[in-house]
Amino acid sequence: WSLTLETLDELTALGMKIALDDFGTGFSSLSYLRRLKVDEVKIDRNFVGTVMERAASRAITGSIIELAAKMGITTVSEGIETAAQLAFVRERGSTHGQGFLLGPPMPHGEAAALLRKGHVDLDAHSDLSPSAKGL
Repeated sequence: WSLTLETLDELTALGMKIALDDFGTGFSSLSYLRRLKVDEVKIDRNFVGTVMERAASRAITGSIIELAAKMGITTVSEGIETAAQLAFVRERGSTHGQGFLLGPPMPHGEAAALLRKGHVDLDAHSDLSPSAKGL
């Protein structure tokens, strides 16, 4: 465990950010938030994708966003496919999102061009705020 912590400290010293992917499933654990210097938590799409249908998904997703905010950790809500899901995570304070609503998977060259541009053009989505950063 100490080697892992040392390695993460070295990566952080190089300017890299540490993210926990698919948080809430598999081997992810609340203890990681306490023990690791995490910059970002990516909320698993299984929760975000069912927030409109399942009370448990709403509770879990909202709680992760709130906990991360209190700890100064950025959240990325994965699997946003509807305007209602986007509204839900925005209202709870999620700072970033991924999903087909925001943009489909794309070839490397297109993704690189989008990254160089520095933002996603939200004007193409009438139900999304064009002034939003991240979300």
